[in-house]
Amino acid sequence: MDNKNDMTPSMHYGNLDFENYWGEKLFSVEIIHYLSDIINVAEIYSMYKKIMYVDDKTKVTDAMRFKYSLGDLGYLDYWKIKIITDNNEVYSSNGSVRCSIRPEDNGKVIMGVNGESKRMYISMVSGSCSISLNKVS
Repeated sequence: MDNKNDMTPSMHYGNLDFENYWGEKLFSVEIIHYLSDIINVAEIYSMYKKIMYVDDKTKVTDAMRFKYSLGDLGYLDYWKIKIITDNNEVYSSNGSVRCSIRPEDNGKVIMGVNGESKRMYISMVSGSCSISLNKVS
């Protein structure tokens, strides 16, 4: 029976590709994805991935698997990142960026860093988001 009034979120798994356009090799990349419900704004289903040694101008395919939700009253997707460059400089997003996945994305996300603009970006079929990266040390 198809119930269009069902507000239960539909959970899925997606895959993230990571791109390095920082201008140098990255020693490490730490990615956090979490879901937050609309009502309580609480972190739910947090996923963490650390990637080591990412050459400049390269893409790491299927770098991270994550859980996401589709549904009328589902969850929102949030993303954070921390990178350490080959020169031992640390950059981090100040907080997280909300960039939710839509059905047309089919769970496919591209995340990357741009050293010229000092930003982390997320690109999907349905749109894109970005957040500035601040030097930590």
